[in-house]
Amino acid sequence: MKKYQLHSNNQIERPAFPSVVILSLSIAFTFVAFLLSSCGGGLGKIRVEDVDTSITDAQIAIQAAYFTSAAKYEPTTLNHAQSLLNDAKKAKEEKKGVESLRLAQSAKFEAELAVSRSKQREEIDEEIKALKQEKQAELDAIKNNLQVAELESTKMKLDVQQLESRLGQLESDKRDLVMQLSEQRNADWKAKQAENRVAELEQQLTEIQSQLHSALLKQKESEKLAQEFSNKLSKELAAARAEAAEAKKREKAAQVKSSTRAKDYTTKIDELEREKTREVALAEARKRAAEIQAKTAQAGAGNMINSNEIKPVVTNWQDAWKSQNFDEHLSFYTTDAIVEKIFIRDNKEKSKSQFNARQLRTEFSQEFNPNEWEFTNYSITQIPVTYRFTRPSKVTTGKQNVKLYDQWLRELWFRKDNSYWKISHETWKIYEGVPSFR
Repeated sequence: MKKYQLHSNNQIERPAFPSVVILSLSIAFTFVAFLLSSCGGGLGKIRVEDVDTSITDAQIAIQAAYFTSAAKYEPTTLNHAQSLLNDAKKAKEEKKGVESLRLAQSAKFEAELAVSRSKQREEIDEEIKALKQEKQAELDAIKNNLQVAELESTKMKLDVQQLESRLGQLESDKRDLVMQLSEQRNADWKAKQAENRVAELEQQLTEIQSQLHSALLKQKESEKLAQEFSNKLSKELAAARAEAAEAKKREKAAQVKSSTRAKDYTTKIDELEREKTREVALAEARKRAAEIQAKTAQAGAGNMINSNEIKPVVTNWQDAWKSQNFDEHLSFYTTDAIVEKIFIRDNKEKSKSQFNARQLRTEFSQEFNPNEWEFTNYSITQIPVTYRFTRPSKVTTGKQNVKLYDQWLRELWFRKDNSYWKISHETWKIYEGVPSFR
């Protein structure tokens, strides 16, 4: 099939009919007319029969062209042929034989030219139609591939959502198991405390019984009082033993419950990694404490901590904070004192910051307001001096009857400043969302 160029305006460039050919044909017709002019009678030197034949041939060519696609593709050329035919008939009536013959031949040529061009246009249209069908088939194939790709993409998104949901469930199960482990440790601690209490009461009972025995030898009347006192202690011992037995029961139940859940999630929790994290944190804390102690030791032997001297200082320091007398509270710090603040949750360091002690007033007016924290205990027997405070935690848990607290540990390092003991460094450790250890 012959190829044709398709322009951007969807028009087809068709081969132009050479004007030289048309000129040659016109000259030929004129020459033929000149030759015929030498013939006998006719229409202006040309025989009428020849003119009629040419006009008839032109009419037949034009009528034949109308039975093709020429009227669709070459209406201008066909109309021109019809116009030339009409002019040829008019020239015949005016006795212009040569002109009539030339016009009739041109009309026939135009009709045949319209037929030729329309055939070319039909071939071009057929080729374009085939090309469109081919491109449409390619487009349909691309659309089908795109639909398949979209379906696969949707499926992959669903798979990702399912995996994310599964991951969330595993994280939730992990948190539940960590909470149960914490409850088990709490139960272990309470059971140990109860056993220690029983041992203390038993020792006290032994001592009191010995005292009663000595009292019986001295005075008979004291026997009754001693007996009553012994009975009272026996009741306390029985109650303590009952409490210890109950604690052991709770401990055993917690162990059974934790053991059952732990079997299901053994592959999910890496105990060795958690132990490693605790050891690293402990090593870092020891290193920091050693650095601060070394710093304090550089002040010389005159700065050795005396608990009898420190106790009234920390007592006044704590009372000033509790009464919100922050000016007095800040007077217990050196001018270059630094405070480290560390938040800890689930045995992991959540955040850490450091600021000058002069900024403590801002901290006390916000999250560390004295009205929100309750004093629990302190220790001044060694460096650092420690004070503990607690408050109900904002951290929530899905377990019923499990109350969580925030534990605030304040560690104090002292040095002498103008013969007065003052705080040169303080570390805050805030354990969030832990059971009560009081």
